[in-house]
Amino acid sequence: MFSRVTRPPKMATKFGLSVLFISFCSLFSPTLSSSITSNEIESWCNKTPYPEPCKYSMKQNQKTFIPNQEFESRRVAIELALQSALTAQSHHQRLWPTLRNDREKNAWTRCLNFYNKTIDELNLALDSNIKSTNFDTQTWLSAASTYLESCRDTINDLGVSDSMLPLMMSNNVSKLITNSLDLYCKPSSAFPQTYRDDFPTWVKEADRKLLQEPSPSPDLVVAQDGSGDYSTIKDALDQAAAKSSGNGRFVIYIKSGVYKEYLEIGQKLENIMLVGDGMTKTIITGNRRNGTGAVDTFHSATVGVDGGGFIARDITFQNTAGRSTKPSSCSPAIKLRSLCLLPLRF
Repeated sequence: MFSRVTRPPKMATKFGLSVLFISFCSLFSPTLSSSITSNEIESWCNKTPYPEPCKYSMKQNQKTFIPNQEFESRRVAIELALQSALTAQSHHQRLWPTLRNDREKNAWTRCLNFYNKTIDELNLALDSNIKSTNFDTQTWLSAASTYLESCRDTINDLGVSDSMLPLMMSNNVSKLITNSLDLYCKPSSAFPQTYRDDFPTWVKEADRKLLQEPSPSPDLVVAQDGSGDYSTIKDALDQAAAKSSGNGRFVIYIKSGVYKEYLEIGQKLENIMLVGDGMTKTIITGNRRNGTGAVDTFHSATVGVDGGGFIARDITFQNTAGRSTKPSSCSPAIKLRSLCLLPLRF
């Protein structure tokens, strides 16, 4: 199985740019007016899947124009989602003094991280300095939505949904992101899946060659018998983080063996390629699942990938935990968690 997601280099700041992007709304519309009427807001928002959050946000943010062009509508919709996410994050931060136990604090900490990542993705979708396609923006918006759902899953997994869910989750953020996605998922903006040399056309030429080579030349080798550069995959990834510029492909060859490791390929670790000796020979395995109180579904993954440009070939990712034996519990476990919307399967 191959997985890949294309992302640009990370921005230098996280929250300062959030406010900066919001202020751009007055720069890209040629038809500004001093005010807009409720009827105009109603008419525009009624075209979205969730009109009510749209109307509320348009009024709260005091938008001075109704977008007429498709690109204007898309940008305004994302700005509304970003402002709502920033407001929800600020509210979330103020909840800390009210938390009563370790489980609530655990949920709070994890969800704050998810909110931060949601804001990162929305910032990427608005960054005019990045050369991106409509499908790139769909990817970032989908990732933002996924992080919010992961927060909701965390609250449920830790058993604090009754007390925490109403306080920590803003439905408006998810709905406003859905409104944004809807504007990018219209038939006119659909991403045509075309192929070249048996690969989707979004696969870069250099990556296509790496995938076709029987034994790509690695930057690092992992071997349990000591014949490589490292004996664990984690150590190799740590070295990749120190050495990789993020611009070119960084290939890690993992020799045959069963590697009992939990790996996190973070957002800053981009363009990583893991190459094994075959799906039955190179296996990365774990046995975590939620329902234990310490691990939620999101963090039960044996391998978690947030970094862009990830590719894996000739490897099996495995989670042997399975579901809980308790009849009343689903307690799922996942083997590979990736924000990949562009999968390659062979």
